Amino acid sequence: MLKALGEMAIANPVFAHSRLPSLVNYVEPLLRSPIVCDIAYETMVKLSRCTAPPLCNCALDIATALRLVVTEEDRLLLDMIPSVGQGEADDRPSLSLFERIINALSVSCKSGPLPVDSFTFVFPIMEHILLSSKKTGLHDNVLQIIYLHMDPLLPLPRLRMISVLYHVLGIVQAYQTSIGPALNELCLGLQPDEVAPALYGVYAKDVHVRMACLTAVKCIPSVTSRSLIQNVEVATSIWIALHDPEKSVAEAAEDLWDRYGNDFGTDYSGLFKALSHVHYTVRFAAAEALAAALDESPDSIQESLSTLFSLYIRDAGLTEDNVDAGWLGRQGVALALHSSADVLRTQDLPVVMTFLISRALGDPNADVRGRMINAGIMIIDKHGRDNVSLLFPIFENYLNKKASDEEKYDLVREGVVIFTGALAKHLAKDDPKVHAVIEKLLDVLNTPSEAVQRAVSTCLSPLMQSKQDDGPALVSRILDQLMNSDKYGERRGAAFGLAGVVKGFGISSLKKYGIVNILQEGLVDRNSAKRREGGLLGFECLCESLGRLFEPYVIQMLPLLAQGVKLVLPSLLKGLEDKAWRTKQSSVQLLGAMAYCAPQQLSQCLPKIVPKLTEVLTDTHPKVQSAGQTALQQVGSVIKNPEIASLVPTLLLGLTDPNDYTKYSLDILLGTTFVNSIDAPSLALLVPIVHRGLREGAQRLKRKQPK
Repeated sequence: MLKALGEMAIANPVFAHSRLPSLVNYVEPLLRSPIVCDIAYETMVKLSRCTAPPLCNCALDIATALRLVVTEEDRLLLDMIPSVGQGEADDRPSLSLFERIINALSVSCKSGPLPVDSFTFVFPIMEHILLSSKKTGLHDNVLQIIYLHMDPLLPLPRLRMISVLYHVLGIVQAYQTSIGPALNELCLGLQPDEVAPALYGVYAKDVHVRMACLTAVKCIPSVTSRSLIQNVEVATSIWIALHDPEKSVAEAAEDLWDRYGNDFGTDYSGLFKALSHVHYTVRFAAAEALAAALDESPDSIQESLSTLFSLYIRDAGLTEDNVDAGWLGRQGVALALHSSADVLRTQDLPVVMTFLISRALGDPNADVRGRMINAGIMIIDKHGRDNVSLLFPIFENYLNKKASDEEKYDLVREGVVIFTGALAKHLAKDDPKVHAVIEKLLDVLNTPSEAVQRAVSTCLSPLMQSKQDDGPALVSRILDQLMNSDKYGERRGAAFGLAGVVKGFGISSLKKYGIVNILQEGLVDRNSAKRREGGLLGFECLCESLGRLFEPYVIQMLPLLAQGVKLVLPSLLKGLEDKAWRTKQSSVQLLGAMAYCAPQQLSQCLPKIVPKLTEVLTDTHPKVQSAGQTALQQVGSVIKNPEIASLVPTLLLGLTDPNDYTKYSLDILLGTTFVNSIDAPSLALLVPIVHRGLREGAQRLKRKQPK
């Protein structure tokens, strides 16, 4: 059969060319067969000879590449695809397989686009190149070839083209200006039944990909004409985008939802599936979308809760190579319960709390466990005032029973104590239960889990009105543990507890109980590292809890506000030269953190900071290098020049990986029209790249310096 197919192609190449897309569908699967793979390959070579000239002259290369793509020989493929900058190296002995094919495609397209059958036949090769996890040396040429094949009337593999362009846009944001219009044009040729797969981009990690997807889908004729029929997949994707955490995405989706023009309905299967999506933003949006859907259809709450509990139980048993493979789905369930707190009814509370106590609070994953605790607290905050008598017995019954599994019991007990604390704020101030709850919360502070300690701190604050008379003793007890405990976890827990107590008593308690003086004494205690660390932990948690109210006290310790940046900067830059890698790493991390606490002041210091950070990227310790890359991304966020701000991802590539991306960055700069003046912070990112370009010996780089 395969031999006959091959001979037919050779005998009548014109007819075979018109049938290439369908013929290749028969041959491709057989390339994986251990029995007929060689004959299938020979047939693929003959089919490749039927492509339009002069592309047909590369038949052997095309067939070989298709075989590698189909059989997923990833290691060989990666070796054959050049990295950025490698494609123009003068000393390379020969071109790789994929370079020869792309060069042949470029030559074939000089007079115009390929016949649609030839393009569809070779598209899997281009697709595989673009699906690389990073930009390759062939990306530019492949995209230019694809941009020639956009005719909305031709039977192109549009959905695959759209999907791969979403991927490329997520890898290289700098392509946004060219890929956006290409997506719009491709969508002009989509049919109504292709809208759902075209919306795949709303599940992307990056905001700009999600925006590009929503913009492109509006170009689909059936969407433009508002003639879409009701479709669960379409509705689910738009509904999730409607609840995207990024405001711009949600607003774009709102317009698309109006064009869809149908109700969401009560089929939440797509929302439940999205709760276990690999990207957190999708899980979060799905949780918010589910809560909104339940708000519109309260009768479906009970069934939806049962589904959530079943999904949790299913994902609790998913393991791969002894690794917890189901934690993403369980986290999604926690997010859904948190988002749905508002829409729950009184009759739902016992069911949800019983699930949390019997299953979720004992989750082996700390992140999931923490989010389940937060979900429970949110539910109690929304409904606790009117349901104290309903919920308190549930919590007390668990705390009073004996443990069958000590380890799991301890985890669950911590959560139940926090729930009790959250509910106790709805009790009367003189209720004796309040004091018992506070003691239990203080005990749980010793748990070496930041999520638990944060939750306890939040619960303590509203209960402090009942402890006014015991304030001195309570503060003294917490400070003693903060400064003297032998265990780091207990000292950190005491810091969170102190923050919660001070927030509850009010800012005046800092002076009333001499808290700041005690912390400052600890900071300068040369005889005890524990006390110095305790002082720092105390200041950290008070800063986080009290915010601006605590600023006057922070200035006494570390003047990091406003002009304080200039005071601290020399010490941090000096730390970058320290021999100890931990000192370097901490200095780099602080430089990056300053981008958020004082962006305006930091931007003026970038000419001093950026050169030092680029030096750190070549440090021998990988953690220092990693910290340097993160810090550069953070300081890049303070750039205000519109043209440079849009190029920050590209410029950071040039700074972090100069060997591969200097030329690429200069090309992008060369094609940029500058309307606004370039200030000092912007020059701080530009100059190192331009300077490296000038130092390069090759004349091709010198000619590309932007003017």
